Amino acid sequence: MAVAVLALAATGALRLVAMSQQSLAEVRIQREMLDLSRSLQIRALAGDLPSSGVEGELAWEVRPMTRELLEGLWTIRYGLLRVRFQGRSMTLCLP
Repeated sequence: MAVAVLALAATGALRLVAMSQQSLAEVRIQREMLDLSRSLQIRALAGDLPSSGVEGELAWEVRPMTRELLEGLWTIRYGLLRVRFQGRSMTLCLP
């Protein structure tokens, strides 16, 4: 009986280790994507970023947007930076 309980505990511990490794790998990918997206955002704000492109696994597209406010009294212009990296995507707003 004690051996069976010990075996179940060991199996559970191994599963937890495997799950934590997968979670850490996902966090690393998300951090890398966020860092790359921030650098693209800075390049776009500086005017050094083409409207679309690919660098390795990173792809982006900048779309200019215009919205009217208060029934056409004001118009705001901004851009949307869509970033794709390893099957994930993120959209950032460019003032």
